[in-house]
Amino acid sequence: MIARLLILALLAFGALSFERLPVGTVLDGTELRASLPPGAIRGGQANTEAGAILLPEITATTKRRDEPAALFFSNAPEILNVITLPKRRGLLATAQVGAGSVRILVSHANYFPYPMDVVLRMHNGGDENAEVVLSPRALATESLTPGRFRVDALVGAFLVQEYFKDVDAVAKERGWRPPDGVRKRVVRYRSESDAVLIPAFQKHASFMGMLTTSVPLTLSLYVVPARERIVVRDCPPVPRSGSQVRGLFEKPDCEVEATIDVSGGTPSRYAFGESERDNALGVLDGGNWMQGTDATMPGTPETVVNRGDFGGITHLTATVKGEGYGGALLMLVAGGRKVLVFPKPTGPPLLLHQWNGVVVGRVKVGETWRHGFTLPPNSWAPVYLVAVPVRKP
Repeated sequence: MIARLLILALLAFGALSFERLPVGTVLDGTELRASLPPGAIRGGQANTEAGAILLPEITATTKRRDEPAALFFSNAPEILNVITLPKRRGLLATAQVGAGSVRILVSHANYFPYPMDVVLRMHNGGDENAEVVLSPRALATESLTPGRFRVDALVGAFLVQEYFKDVDAVAKERGWRPPDGVRKRVVRYRSESDAVLIPAFQKHASFMGMLTTSVPLTLSLYVVPARERIVVRDCPPVPRSGSQVRGLFEKPDCEVEATIDVSGGTPSRYAFGESERDNALGVLDGGNWMQGTDATMPGTPETVVNRGDFGGITHLTATVKGEGYGGALLMLVAGGRKVLVFPKPTGPPLLLHQWNGVVVGRVKVGETWRHGFTLPPNSWAPVYLVAVPVRKP
């Protein structure tokens, strides 16, 4: 507490400037307000009242990447219990995908008093065998051991961290890998194959992986009591509930090219997803979130929006330009109730509460900064990138 008060006092009197804040420094809401221009933060609570960072926009252009072709996402209902799953089993989501790569993100909480499995059924209705690769892949679950649990947002954060570790590991592999039933398998024509993505979980659990198939497939996610086989007639489609979504979303990843101009000496900001909560209700408004369809329930597929781009990755490239300053200090700032961020690519995740920020980079004029951003499950959008001109980056 004393250290926090000292930082606040130094910021207020200019003794501790942005030129001296190292990467990894965390500022709470009071410290952030003291260090930015007056009125820069409209500090309304998420889902209650308007809140935003009122700084000039960083110039940026956004386009969707072609790969992966889609995201297959299951998060609604998020909570599995006797109300959302009266038969204790059901179909969570289904979609048809073409040949190529699809990312899969599954995030649910099991409130039953016994463990459950989330199973991916791959149906090959064509006339050719399907070569299917489920890699890279990652799983994160809430530990039930006292003192070791990973609850809520932390499950999603560790999932993302493990996924990127596996992405790196797979990239280093060489040579042909025979089917092993886990990461690689053959699904015969006019037949199906099941893969348990989340085995025997209780409380929060998440899976993230990439599925690559040589022919079109129908993908279906089922939840059943642990080690129980799927009987389709006993697994009715589960209606969506809450604010979460499910379905198939095209082109989940973004490419963002940004230019940070420090000439005027004024801090600037960029909102991931191009959306914020600056309205009377404090809810996400507008934005460039991924669009998709939910074909799980019988009838016409329903259009859905993945607010937060959960399961998507933003590949940000920011170049600093201008005169009169040496560069920019870059911070990630939480604009929702909480968010998990990664100040360092190989470091542990950090939980930021609303209007807290963390220093993630220092970039000289003429240099470029690259950052891979994704919002872990159970985090809250928006997240801002705030750039502050500094004389000694």
